[in-house]
This record gives sequence, structure tokens and C-alpha cells, in this order.
Amino acid sequence: MPPDRIAEEPIFFASAFEALFERTLHGRWTPELKERLRAAGVDVDRRLKVAYPAKVWEDVLGVIARELHPEVEACEAWFRVGLDFYEGFNATMIGKAAVALAKVVGLDRTFQRFTSNLRNINNAAEGIVELREKGRMRLRLRFLEKFRGKIHPAPQQVPHYLRGVLLGILRGLGKPDADVALVETNPKGRDSLYELTWTER
Repeated sequence: MPPDRIAEEPIFFASAFEALFERTLHGRWTPELKERLRAAGVDVDRRLKVAYPAKVWEDVLGVIARELHPEVEACEAWFRVGLDFYEGFNATMIGKAAVALAKVVGLDRTFQRFTSNLRNINNAAEGIVELREKGRMRLRLRFLEKFRGKIHPAPQQVPHYLRGVLLGILRGLGKPDADVALVETNPKGRDSLYELTWTER
């Protein structure tokens, strides 16, 4: 994808797809799944492109959620894929470096740097800490202002996928009893607020 296209539309980088495919789907490939992913916009039998439009990313998430978790409601399936994604990201070179740094700098600095960390996987999202108390944080995830209104409204499952990712991060930072709740969401505005809670030790 040309650099000017990367600047003007929300995209997800190859590292995001690598985390999803190489770890989450390891050993689960079938011809039918590959065909569904091709229909969503990614040919897994070819080398990944540098980046893909955000809609392709979301369509791919939908395919994988249905493939891995057909027995549960769609929002729960996407939430589980969010947890899966964090584990997969940990296994990539970029992910290993990011996780190692997060463990060194700690929870607070990790979330203060959340927007810059998101640049490892996309060019569109930002994270803003709106509240921090002992064992509690409110984090807003949204698209950058320049992209809002320039892309289709988020599928209703996307905020639940992100809830899974956030819970994975907290557990990865040594908070096994953590919980993440979706407080409010605006799919059209690509804006969701989460409350993260855990036991301080």
C-alpha cells in the first residue's frame, strides 16, 4: 500500500494479521477457512501485504470469530478472539519487544503510552486514560479525529474484541484477577470507554 494511502485511511499493519494467523489459527487451517479469508480480503497463501484497510481487518476478525467460537454469541466470540490476539501478538517479534518493555515500565506507563503502542498494529486508534485510582482505570479507545466519519460504523462486536485485548494485556502485566467492562460505546464515532479493575498488591 503506497505511503499516501496509509496517511489518508485507517489501516492495519501486517503485524496484526501475523499475530492473528500464526498463533490464533495455528494448526486449524482448512481450505474452507482460507477461502473465507480470501473473500474477506486476505490471501493467506501469499506473503502478507504491508497493510490492509480497517474494514478488511474487521471482516477477517469476523471470519475467525465464527471459525473458532461458533458455539457462543457473536460478541462473546469476538471477545475471545481479542484474548487470542493478545497471546498471538506476544509471539511476534514486535509483540515480544512491546510486552518486555511493558513489564519493565509497569502498568501505568504502559497505558499512558497506549497510543504509541497501538502504532505497532494500526495507524488509526488512540487510547486515553480518563481516570486512574487504586485498582481501577477508565480508558477510552477511539479513532483519531481525522478518520472519524470517514469509515463505516464499527460492527457491534468490535468493542467486545477490544475488551478481550485489554483483559489480555492486564493479565500479561501480572493482574490475573483483572476485569474489563464496556461502559459506553459509539460505533458510528468509533469511540468506546472501558473500566479496567484489578487487585493492587
